[in-house]
Amino acid sequence: MRLEGRSAVITGAGRGIGRAVAERFASEGARVALLARTKKELEETRAAIRDRKGEPVVVPCDLTDAGQIEEAARTCVTALRTIDVLVNNAGIYEGLGRAVRATVEDFDRTMAVNVRGPWLLVKHLAPHMPRDGSIINVTSGLARGPASGYFPYSLSKWALEGLSAQLAAELPQRVNVVNPGLVATKMSGFAGKKPDQVTEVFVYLASDESRGVTGRVLAASDGRNRATH
Repeated sequence: MRLEGRSAVITGAGRGIGRAVAERFASEGARVALLARTKKELEETRAAIRDRKGEPVVVPCDLTDAGQIEEAARTCVTALRTIDVLVNNAGIYEGLGRAVRATVEDFDRTMAVNVRGPWLLVKHLAPHMPRDGSIINVTSGLARGPASGYFPYSLSKWALEGLSAQLAAELPQRVNVVNPGLVATKMSGFAGKKPDQVTEVFVYLASDESRGVTGRVLAASDGRNRATH
């Protein structure tokens, strides 16, 4: 198993890509901490993993609340001791429109969940990660190819890619970004790949196979080792 003995924190783990990654990591031998706002969905993910392997840690957390993020990080460190992998997958896709018509509330909420939340989790968890640990952030094709009507989501993903580049320059841990492409999730409403079809690149980045790979953006379709930027 490619992640045997490792511990991972995964946000947005109640459904969609986050749940699929959590289940895949557990099947590869990792112990996982599941973060999301909705406890019911987290419990469903925990039950699915428990039926196959392991006992995940469930940590309800609202990523718009800095205090909850700090407390969630403490809970993860207490439960897992060492954090080998952090997957910042959680994101919101709400209040979409043109930039000049966006509300301050939609802008602030989107940036809080999609950018500030990942930054705060790295801030609180990186000191507890080994030097060969891995931080994986999840972006969107809208980050580099913005289209009218997708603000502020498109901006938030561009900002997350910038944050990832900054962290890759500063931290000893690997910091990379995954663009999963079109995935059929409740959040996106798109027809596309099933969430479990995009998990391979996450396992690659979480494992020793990606040693030396940092500051990259990888597409889910790239599989293991072909960076797009």
